[in-house]
Amino acid sequence: MQSKSSKLAKSVVKEVTCIDYSETVVQNLIREQKGGGGSKCKKSSNTLEVKYEILDARKLPYDANSYDLIFEKGTMDAMLSDASEGVENCIQIVCEMARVCSLGGSIMIVSHLNANDPKGMGWLRDVVIRGLEREFQLRNGAKMPSGDDDAKEFVWFISVNGGEGDVVDDEAEELGFRSTYGPAVYILTKKTVTRSLALEMYGKPRGGGTNDCKDLLELPPVKIEFVTH
Repeated sequence: MQSKSSKLAKSVVKEVTCIDYSETVVQNLIREQKGGGGSKCKKSSNTLEVKYEILDARKLPYDANSYDLIFEKGTMDAMLSDASEGVENCIQIVCEMARVCSLGGSIMIVSHLNANDPKGMGWLRDVVIRGLEREFQLRNGAKMPSGDDDAKEFVWFISVNGGEGDVVDDEAEELGFRSTYGPAVYILTKKTVTRSLALEMYGKPRGGGTNDCKDLLELPPVKIEFVTH
């Protein structure tokens, strides 16, 4: 950014933090940054440097609502290769990303699992949304003080960005054809609304009577939108 424009990155971005579980990877990145990293931009006191940390994405030391943008590319896809613990690890990663994401901030996930495909939709439902659900439960025990309609509740908007897909001949399918989709980019935006509006939009009635009060139970409010590029 600084090499292609006159604007300093520090005037736009306060901090960039990259984490990895491997100490070797982190140390190599630190050495590369100290050596210039191939950048054409001359270093100065105004140069924004990346902070590298050796961390487990399932348990982050950061405060809640502390990062405006969280970027995850391929980590969860790799974790899912573990048949016994992969899904649980990914749910916990989403939970932590949701916790540290700031109000009005976004989480960007790049995955080979595309929600336009049934398998990808299953991943979105069983991993991503379950991770948001876990953060919701840990944050407030899935309940807020009764009668506090002005209290704020998080609402998640998920945008699924991908292509239209290609139709391929598949003899295993009954019709002989099926659609295939490439990787997708998921943008999860964290917004807040008053609790009264959240109850109106997403609340579930308790009991069977028409006058039963509503409450937000296990799932946080989530809206999903599919965008084709």
